[in-house]
Amino acid sequence: MVRHEVNPGWTITKEWEGYSINAEIAFKGIQPEEYASIFFSGGRAPEYIREDEDLLWITRWFWDNKRHMASVCHGVEIPARAGIVKGLHLSRRWPFRWTVDRDAQCGVRKEYSDELIT
Repeated sequence: MVRHEVNPGWTITKEWEGYSINAEIAFKGIQPEEYASIFFSGGRAPEYIREDEDLLWITRWFWDNKRHMASVCHGVEIPARAGIVKGLHLSRRWPFRWTVDRDAQCGVRKEYSDELIT
């Protein structure tokens, strides 16, 4: 996990290592039907794990099976990369608007959609 700090008067964040969480299962070992929902956390990880084909398959499975999905901050990059949010109204921070707009073909800023809470 990464910690962020915004100093007074700054327009960017300062980040450094916070703490680690050990994974109990790899994406390829997940059986999505055993889960009620999926949550995409923010931070730097989505920039890297959004390319994992197993995670993208799992994300599409949740969408196709109408399971609950939620994301915070950079987390929206994963469902965007999975191609499931095309045309939806999403909120997103300006630093990654290019990624979300490219992958989701959206860009309308709203606080929520009926299908995906972001």
